[in-house]
Amino acid sequence: MAQPIEAPDGSDGLTVDRLVTVTVELLDESGIEGFSMRKLAARLGRSQMAAYRHVGSREELLLLAARQVESRVADPGDGPWYEQLEAVVRHGWETTWSAHPWIVELMHGGDFPRSSSGRLEMIVDLHRAGGFDGTRLGDVLVAHWSFVVGTLTVISAMQATGAPGHDEAFEFNLQAYIAGIRAVAEQTT
Repeated sequence: MAQPIEAPDGSDGLTVDRLVTVTVELLDESGIEGFSMRKLAARLGRSQMAAYRHVGSREELLLLAARQVESRVADPGDGPWYEQLEAVVRHGWETTWSAHPWIVELMHGGDFPRSSSGRLEMIVDLHRAGGFDGTRLGDVLVAHWSFVVGTLTVISAMQATGAPGHDEAFEFNLQAYIAGIRAVAEQTT
């Protein structure tokens, strides 16, 4: 086991940011099932308990990692609401979901920190701009999450088996989703 490394001030020299960065690296390499606090400690050259001085649990650390990779939000531009929505979702694919496929497990399992996602806030606002409100807004957000989680779950399985066509599958599903949600918006307004 690695010996703990002390900083000159007597602390362990770790920060939450460092823990999260290394956690994301490990998750990218082996997914949620392959992530452990033991592996994190080994990568950091610290004792297994060192991380717990900064975070309360493995689950808290996973949520912090999810927040970090989900924090990148696109500038949707000035087009119609559905073009802006498409830009935001495509940006999510390019910067987060395809680069960090483990995030799908958090989304699918309901552990994803939706309330902290700037992308989600933007998606809600764009759906409102499309004329969805009240119960309809709730329904369209369920449809949106179904599209995201369903698409990413299938693509994640494709990636795991080495099947080609991830980007093409995402693009097709994105176009179908945007066309469908736009059609629903036109029917309700």
